[in-house]
Amino acid sequence: MSPFPIGRFDHRSVARLPPVRLRGLAPSMARSPMVMAFDVDATSRSIAGVGAIVKADCFPDAPPFRCNVAFACGRGARVHRGGYADPWSPWFNVFYGAYQVDAPVSAWDRPFGFRAAGDGFVIDPHEVVRLGRADWDYLTAYPYGVPLDVIRGRRAEAPPAAAPEVDDSTLDALGRRWDLVRCDDVAVVSGYVSARDPAALATPHRVWSPLWRTCFGRPTARPDHPDSFPLVHMRTQFLVSWARDGEWFRTFVCGGAVSHHVADPTAGALLAAQLDAARSWVARAARPRVPQLRRRDAAPDR
Repeated sequence: MSPFPIGRFDHRSVARLPPVRLRGLAPSMARSPMVMAFDVDATSRSIAGVGAIVKADCFPDAPPFRCNVAFACGRGARVHRGGYADPWSPWFNVFYGAYQVDAPVSAWDRPFGFRAAGDGFVIDPHEVVRLGRADWDYLTAYPYGVPLDVIRGRRAEAPPAAAPEVDDSTLDALGRRWDLVRCDDVAVVSGYVSARDPAALATPHRVWSPLWRTCFGRPTARPDHPDSFPLVHMRTQFLVSWARDGEWFRTFVCGGAVSHHVADPTAGALLAAQLDAARSWVARAARPRVPQLRRRDAAPDR
């Protein structure tokens, strides 16, 4: 498998995610113009070998699969900085976008993120949340520069995620069913680096690490956050669907997140805006159309 994988979202490789702009907040940015891909397989060399690590640490019992990712994150207060690694930013540890998870029918008897029920499939929200954690901790934080032993240590310290909530599924204009999955407390690793401890970003790959720091922006040390690479508790919201495409099950996931340090109404507005942006991109990029959400789904009052 190629160590430089360009992914596809419904056969398209270019990802131009709509920006998120909210009054009083820094706008989003999408510095990567391409859909990226990583293969969750014990033999994968993609993106600094992250696919093999994810297979061993997150999905040891699952057959191999490929995850295609399109994402955007928050702009920083200064040039070359980003909200992703700035604990004063509402964009702290946040990215939004879409996954297309490709599972070969030859190895899978169900789509990723679903389980058999009667003659069909119903959503397995825990597997969707597990993919999100794998993205935060490994696909993002590891190439960015969080040392692998720190990631594994933080994951061991993390409390169990709150049980995901699944809203009533919704039909789109083509008759495809989408489930809205919410999880209000997912603890994941951060790429933040403090100026008050000896920690520093590692470089697990000479190409991917600088590229990831360009995409997400470099960290901004803050005086009231003395510890590097902390766990951050996130609130997430995703729309999930699936389709059979020849010899593949394809699972579509779109949505975003916000950390617990951001209070409502800002948190609800930012989360709703990310979901709107991701949903509109999927509606244009993929053949299945994503349904409009009811207003209470778009900005839950929690």
